Amino acid sequence: MIEWSDRQGHRDRHAWAVLVLADETLVPFTGASILGVVAVIGDTYCKDGKWSHTTYRLQVFPGVRFLAGHDGWNTGRRTEGIASAVGGGVQEAASWDELSSQLGAARASVESWLRASAPVSASALDEREAAVAALGVTPGDEEQLVAAFGGPSNRQIEAGFWSAGKPTDWGEIALAPGGDWRHVTAEAVRCPDGIRAVSVTHSRGYHGGSVRVVLARARAAAE
Repeated sequence: MIEWSDRQGHRDRHAWAVLVLADETLVPFTGASILGVVAVIGDTYCKDGKWSHTTYRLQVFPGVRFLAGHDGWNTGRRTEGIASAVGGGVQEAASWDELSSQLGAARASVESWLRASAPVSASALDEREAAVAALGVTPGDEEQLVAAFGGPSNRQIEAGFWSAGKPTDWGEIALAPGGDWRHVTAEAVRCPDGIRAVSVTHSRGYHGGSVRVVLARARAAAE
């Protein structure tokens, strides 16, 4: 038997739970039994203001996998939360196919669930795939590089830390020309020709925290 609570996490992070069938169909758990998939043996409601929640006791049918977690701690995205739930050092998915692989579920059902329950996270994946498509390559034919910057001192901020160019193994990039950490987005990052920023992840911390930028380029560019 499995016990699962829909209590939200700190920073108002939503709890989620899904079941993956043997045919790789993903089915969200919404608090009720699903014939042939999961049976709700019992539930207990706890009234506690914003922390009110229900704890479910579940019996999952053979061949069905249960996965649950909360939206991401740093970004608030569902995709970050899925990576944490999967564990094993898995990074947040940068494409729909990668997310489907992490969940072990068919892309169509993964898209249907995420678009309905976490539209902001779904839009972020769409933007990443569009950035890769702009390179003129198909997903999987690109090479990626992760670059991280952050924790500047007051003097560095005054000198334009967030808008000045930053060195990477693929050349210099500009995080937020004319702006600060709040303006660092995949669309704002300026890169050398043939390179695109496909995602930017913000982590809270000292003086604006830090940003993790995922860059992509066609594999041919590396040869």
